[in-house]
Parts: sequence; structure tokens; C-alpha cells
Amino acid sequence: MTWIYKTSDSKPVEFIQVFTDEDQEESLYCCAWGASESGLPIIFTGGVSGVVKGFNCITFTLDALLTGHGNSVNDIKMHTVDDSLCFTASQDESIRMWNIRTSMCVAIFAGDKGHRLNVLTIAIHPLGNCFVSGGMDTSIRIWNLEAPEVQTAIKKCADLQGQPDSAVFDVIIVQFPVFSTSQVHHDYIDNVGWAGDLVISQAVRDKIVLWAPHSIRYKGAPLILREYDVKGLDNWFVKMDICLPLNLFAIGTFLENRMAKICVFSIDGDREQRGGTGRDVLEEPMTPPLNREDEEEQEISRMPYAAQPPVAVLTVAQKDCIRQVSFSVDGSRLIGCCESGTIYIWKISVS
Repeated sequence: MTWIYKTSDSKPVEFIQVFTDEDQEESLYCCAWGASESGLPIIFTGGVSGVVKGFNCITFTLDALLTGHGNSVNDIKMHTVDDSLCFTASQDESIRMWNIRTSMCVAIFAGDKGHRLNVLTIAIHPLGNCFVSGGMDTSIRIWNLEAPEVQTAIKKCADLQGQPDSAVFDVIIVQFPVFSTSQVHHDYIDNVGWAGDLVISQAVRDKIVLWAPHSIRYKGAPLILREYDVKGLDNWFVKMDICLPLNLFAIGTFLENRMAKICVFSIDGDREQRGGTGRDVLEEPMTPPLNREDEEEQEISRMPYAAQPPVAVLTVAQKDCIRQVSFSVDGSRLIGCCESGTIYIWKISVS
């Protein structure tokens, strides 16, 4: 089931509606907000079946049905500029880009130099010109969305809107990322996100890291800018969220026999680079990355820094894992969802 709530100053939590999936075996792992061509809100959900469904929250209709993944869907992200595009990460080792108006797959990012195991997380650059992905293979990869073949495919698929269902579209396969590294983390990559041209990433039983692609030194080299001091990240599939307007990110933590917490951190990176354009990333040569064995022979470049403590720690009154946190679009609220199904909402006051 998918439950829709509304929060406001007058009513902290107001139940709006619930969507029940006809597939009784479906177990949902992720969701994301999108919009119809007329601007109506659509909630996209995906999970164990590998099918992504888009429910219109005003007309109560199924507006999109995205089929093609060969295994479960772990993450859904909307394009940050073009609201007709949606991205999904799957256990089938691929990321797919979809046109939600036509319900067609535009491109598959997988293959020769793609992920080798379950893809757990994706994030689209704020300018929409590339995206980053991470997964169980401990690698983080950056993919170019401005490549001519990708842009041509996006336009051709958009031109099919309104055409008969029998219309045929040739999906393109993108096998080579513009950047790939396995040096930042050494366990499942649960979270990736953008802070301008910088990447924030987190792995199971590992630290949270702010870093930049640094291929001036060698292909696939990361430059570690900052690490964040946090404990209780032993559970996998725990999702963080980034709020760039407030320069914050948050993640749920859990230590056995202790109360669950949400740790809120200041990104505090270089402001000029955080307001980047994606050019530093996309100017990476379009060649295959080093093999992992070659990467491990190189020394990781690190800036001098002290591990950053959280600026706030929010404790909930139960011993439960907080699986998901999310900031509201305007940064006025932070929501945390526990494994037990309990939802907590905090109002954010900015001084």
C-alpha cells in the first residue's frame, strides 16, 4: 500500500488517501514524487516486482506503468530539470531512464563497465546533465546525460507522446560511465547525492564522505574533502536526504538496545564548488575506468580536515531502525520513517 499524508502548521499530520496494489505479493521499497503534464501530483512506487507505477493523487488514476526491469527496484528519482524523465535503480544491475508521459524506457545504463551487483541508489545532478549511482559492488559511477546519443533518444521518445500504443522505440544501451571508483567505500553503497559538483556518499558499516572526482591525478581518482562522524550505520538500505538550500543532510541511525536517532549534518563544503555546473564531472574522458585492481594500487588524495560531528541529533522514543528520512521541498520540515511503520515529523526553524 501507498499512504498519502499532508502536513501543515494547523495540522501536523492529515491523512489524504491510500493506494492499494492489485499485486498481493508486491512489497514496496521506494517512492518519488512526479507531476503530470498539467502539473498534477503523481506518486511513483517500486519494489520487489520490478514494476514502477505512477498514481495520480488528484484523478485517482494509474498514469504511468513502467515495465522492463528483470528484478526489484531499489530507488526512483525524477530528473531535476525535465519532469517527463524518471530514473530507476534495480537489482538487475541496471539503471533505466523512462519517459513517464509515454511509459517507455529511453535508455539502459548497464553492461561492460556498469555495476556488477544490485544497484541501490542514484542521484541526478541539480542541472540534470549527469547522475551518480552506487550499489552492492562497492563502486560509485557517474553517467553522462548530455551525450549526443542520449539527447537524441530523449527527443525521439518524447515525440512519440500521443502516438498509438503500438509505436516502437529503440532503447539505447549506455555501457560506459564517465567516472568510476571503488576507493571511497568498501561495503554496499547505500546513499549517493550531489552538493553542486561534489558527491556525498555513505556505505554500510562505513563513514559518510564528501568527495570530488579528481582524475587529474589518475583515472577514477577521488579527492576526499570531508568525513562525517556518525555511529549506528550497520544496517543496510537506510536512506539519507540532502537539503541544499539549508546546506544540510540527514540520516537515520540505530544501535542495538538504544533509541533510534536522526543525525543532521552541515555539508560545509567549498561553496564555489558546491554551486558547480557539472562541467568538472562531464569533462572526464569517455574511456573505460581503471580495473579495481589498478585503482587499489593508487593512494587516495585527502584534504586536511577533522571529522565533522552532527549539528543536531533527533531522538525518537522507540528502539527501532529509521530507514528513511526526507526534507520537505522548502526545507521547513524533516520526516523520519521507522521500520515499524511509525512516522516522525520535525519542524525546522532557521535562525
